[in-house]
Amino acid sequence: RGHGEPAGVTIVVSVQDLATVDEQWVNVTLDIHAVSEMKLALGNWSTAVIYSLSIGFFDDKVYLCNEEANTIEEFRSALFWVKGEKCTWFISAYQEGPV
Repeated sequence: RGHGEPAGVTIVVSVQDLATVDEQWVNVTLDIHAVSEMKLALGNWSTAVIYSLSIGFFDDKVYLCNEEANTIEEFRSALFWVKGEKCTWFISAYQEGPV
């Protein structure tokens, strides 16, 4: 990114696609553009399994967090959340490790 351009966040999650016959695993890449706020609170752990991912739209902004959330307050109370201008995503074949 160039000097003065808003930062973005890229998140890659592996999910089971229940819409396919064999319920195969795929990677979903979420790009949050022009991030204005973010929280990442790590405890005494180095890895975690995320069972839920919520995306919400409030005041013309997109919010994403690692818990079930329906209100801005619920998003902001999560251990990880991000707020940005927009979110784009794409689905790719399942791959472990850095993508």
